[in-house]
Amino acid sequence: MSSLRNADPTLRVYFKHHRLLDVYETLLCGVFIMCPEDPLKFLEEKIREIMEKGLDGILWDTCIDSSLRPKLKRISETYLHILFGLNDEQLMTEELCGKAWNFYSKNLKKLYFHTCICKIPHELHHDIVGLYFCCVIFFQSLVKGDQEEYFDKQDDVQYSSTSETVKDEISNIPERAILQIDFSSVKHKMQDKTLINILKKWRTYVVRLNLRGCSSLHWPSFKSISECKNLQDLNVSECQGLNDESMRLISEGCPALLYLNLSYTDITNGTLRLLSRSFSNLQYLSLAYCRKFTDKGLQYLGSGKGCHKLIYLDLSGCIQISVDGFRYIANSCSGIKHLVINDMPTLTDKCIQALVEKCQQIMSVVFLDSPHLSDVAFKALAECKLVKVRIEGNNRITDLSFKLMSKSCPQIKHIYMADCQKITDVSLKSISPLKYILVLNLADCVRISDAGLRSFLEGSSGTKLRELNLTNCIHVTDASLMKIAQRCHNLAYLNMRYCESVTDAGIEALGNMTSLISIDISGTTVSDMSLAALGHTRRMKELSVSECRKITDMGIQKFCQGAKDLEYCDVSYCFQLTNETVKALAFNCHQLTSLNIAGCHKMTDLCVQYLSGVCHYLHFLDISGCVHLTDKTLKYLWKGCTQLRILKMLYCRNITKQAVLKYSAKLEKQEYNDADPPAWLGYDSGGGVLPLTKKPKTGPEKAKALYQNENKEAA
Repeated sequence: MSSLRNADPTLRVYFKHHRLLDVYETLLCGVFIMCPEDPLKFLEEKIREIMEKGLDGILWDTCIDSSLRPKLKRISETYLHILFGLNDEQLMTEELCGKAWNFYSKNLKKLYFHTCICKIPHELHHDIVGLYFCCVIFFQSLVKGDQEEYFDKQDDVQYSSTSETVKDEISNIPERAILQIDFSSVKHKMQDKTLINILKKWRTYVVRLNLRGCSSLHWPSFKSISECKNLQDLNVSECQGLNDESMRLISEGCPALLYLNLSYTDITNGTLRLLSRSFSNLQYLSLAYCRKFTDKGLQYLGSGKGCHKLIYLDLSGCIQISVDGFRYIANSCSGIKHLVINDMPTLTDKCIQALVEKCQQIMSVVFLDSPHLSDVAFKALAECKLVKVRIEGNNRITDLSFKLMSKSCPQIKHIYMADCQKITDVSLKSISPLKYILVLNLADCVRISDAGLRSFLEGSSGTKLRELNLTNCIHVTDASLMKIAQRCHNLAYLNMRYCESVTDAGIEALGNMTSLISIDISGTTVSDMSLAALGHTRRMKELSVSECRKITDMGIQKFCQGAKDLEYCDVSYCFQLTNETVKALAFNCHQLTSLNIAGCHKMTDLCVQYLSGVCHYLHFLDISGCVHLTDKTLKYLWKGCTQLRILKMLYCRNITKQAVLKYSAKLEKQEYNDADPPAWLGYDSGGGVLPLTKKPKTGPEKAKALYQNENKEAA
């Protein structure tokens, strides 16, 4: 049919109104595909069908029998797999689409940024850094979930807890005109002039602003922040220039703040008084490692309008707070739901009791490195209907705490009680009736054995469990793994690191667990048989087999044949592995982003050549102790692994410092020295095997020694 572009407007409207082009298309496609013996009769029947169904449901293949229609997958949205005969496994997945888009957009930004820099005088380059990162940010509606993750000081998330979604009810600007700016990635380059210029242009739309670690900012920058009237989320952690006067400016100009991170700053009681006066809607507050305020400042929180809507509070490292300080918090912030208090050796049972007297809505608690808490604190917390508990490095908490949880916290989902030496099988038996446990971490609880695990796994939560960590539980054997394979059909993450009693028989039982995506069996006695079995899971994305001395290239090859989606792999200190291991990983696991081959002294430059030729998504690589690698390794990585961000090269004698300086410009972090490998690695600078020497106690040795010492003391 000839184009209607130049036809009479009335005729074009007629065609569009009656959808004649769509009708012609579906009729012609039907004739071409079906090839009826009587075309006129066929067209007559199909026209009647269209008249009965109406024009709204018409598609190009309406007149084609369902058996002859191409069966397209929604995810492909294309006919390419028909034209080229691709099977389902070769189709582009959502994950690969996402990675491809991120790769494309990131390189596009770099291209335009470098082009822009080349056309701008050198003396103006310091202003461009901030403008570039402002251009990278996108507009989107404010949906605030898992906010605890945002307050964490470390780059890798240590603890996250699901919180209620907070809707944008304060700001009057449209949801689609909300700007988020994150300067933490360029914190060492940020200057007052850059920030002021950016906020001057975008201040009306800025709702979320992250300045973590921007230590060069001073009063003018905080003055410009105060002009962002719609600001709701502010992170000024580690901003050395922040003080009470700076916070006064911000409090006067940003009354809509919901989230505020002041950790590692020099704020005093004056800032806490401002919080109660100006931020009546504040919900998330981090004062972690702020050492200059006192109990008096916490008393201010209850004055004025008060921080009565606070639901998240982080007081980690604030060792100056006494029992009275916690009592003041309870009086002014009774609605707290999420409490984080890490690195506080002064935290006692009385502090928790004072807090819980009025804070009855607490749902999650994190007490890392708080050794003086005992069952008394848990007895008080049991009244709060906890959902998540995280405690580490405590030698006073006993099985009684688990009994209290079982009795008073029926909705608990997350139990993290690592390195709590007095916990025994009795604890696991106590929580076996609980129905909703998804995460159980008992790392370094050396008294746990098969009997306790059997009781828990046969309980109500056994089939719901998603994550299980039994690191250093030296009394756990293959019997527990067989029970896990039998009961835990939803288990995704399993950590059996340094469980020395685990063998191939136990790991082979896990081979049919299709839910498993991450496993750590480092420091165990497993062999190639275990890896062959794990390859059958098909969904494995993370594998750690560090210090598994019986594993060879053959085991890795068998595993890789089934683990096509592998993203993280740690085979460090597996002395039998050669270039063939990396070849198998590179050619089978194209989505690999993190690889650790430290201590694999048989590796040569050829293995890195394999890696750089295929694994273009690689972000992290550790080649420490690979004594045969040379400068060619860095050349290969430079050309092929353009996404590499972290590279560790300790004890690499044949890699020169000049090559490191030349090829590491793109890296965010690199560790390098050309020293001889330490004797405990078991080989010299040429890869020759050394006589066995004592290695620092790790894993099961440490756990066993501790267990034996406790038994001696008890005797």
